[in-house]
Amino acid sequence: ISLGGGRPHMELPEYRAAAQRLEAVQEQVIAAEQEIAALEKQRKALQGNVKLLKAVEKVKPDLDAIQPEKTLTGAVKGVTVEQVKELKAAVIRGAAAEQKVRELKVENQQLQQKIPSTKEKLKEAQERQRLENENRQLKVQVEYLEEDLSRERGFSARLREGIGAVLDFLDRHLPEQFRPLVEKARELLPVPEVQQPERDQERGHTWGGMEL
Repeated sequence: ISLGGGRPHMELPEYRAAAQRLEAVQEQVIAAEQEIAALEKQRKALQGNVKLLKAVEKVKPDLDAIQPEKTLTGAVKGVTVEQVKELKAAVIRGAAAEQKVRELKVENQQLQQKIPSTKEKLKEAQERQRLENENRQLKVQVEYLEEDLSRERGFSARLREGIGAVLDFLDRHLPEQFRPLVEKARELLPVPEVQQPERDQERGHTWGGMEL
């Protein structure tokens, strides 16, 4: 912009500093655009959002720091028309970058809302796995207990058979006056409730409405 002298007024220190700040803003916008482009590739993996927000700060030029003076005709001293166009383009790019970041933030929030649901499903799956493990352990314990019970029943049956054989022997060989004692011993001999179904099973009968 000229005041009639045929050359721009860029030699003054304050306007040269303003031009330098403008160039710095442009460089920040370009760097921010490059950083945003790189971060968009990581968006699906929910990475880079913090850096992206920092990039937004970079595309906000501090226009208030530039305080140019106007000439009598209303033109701006020390700033060329080309620089004004570049500044407008930089602001437009910065606004577009901010809009893109807002869209990414919305999408990120939607993805973040899905995370609790995913964590809840994972928690439910872990709880099911824990219950299944406990159920398997209980089944193993039940099998051990059933085996122990079966061994105890077999031992009790053999013990009763042995005692019965002894009482039969005594009944046959003791004098008549001792036979009431043998009968009394038979009455005192405990007969578990499980004895009857075992005998029915051996005979091929049913017990309790079930075939054993």
